[in-house]
This record gives sequence, C-alpha cells and structure tokens, in this order.
Amino acid sequence: MGYMLVAGECFGCKQPFTFSPDLVPSVRVNGRREPICRACVDRVNPRRKANGLPEIRPLPGAYDPQECP
Repeated sequence: MGYMLVAGECFGCKQPFTFSPDLVPSVRVNGRREPICRACVDRVNPRRKANGLPEIRPLPGAYDPQECP
C-alpha cells in the first residue's frame, strides 16, 4: 500500500500546492478540471456567499495524501 499526492498549480492564484486529485475542489476550463488551492477557496467564499451562491466546501482529505491500494 502507498500514498499519492499531486503537485500542481492553482488555477486561481497560480501558486504551486499539493492535493489529492480525486478530492480537490476544481473548476472546469475547456472541459478540463483545474485545481483550486485552500487559500483561494477561503478568499472566494465570502464573495460567493454575498452573491447568494453556496460556499465551496473542500472534501475531507482534499489537500492530504490519498491512500492507494
């Protein structure tokens, strides 16, 4: 058994971060999922709430290593 962790660039702030590819919040751009870091989620949620949109709630483990079979 092992663990998987992906390193990539946040679509929002362009900063590198690590995440679990199956759980990380993302946006679709040209049909492709683009990951969003925790800092960007925290930054955008007040604006979403003010506009009557649901807050983005990352799944547990979204920014942690994912166990592989």
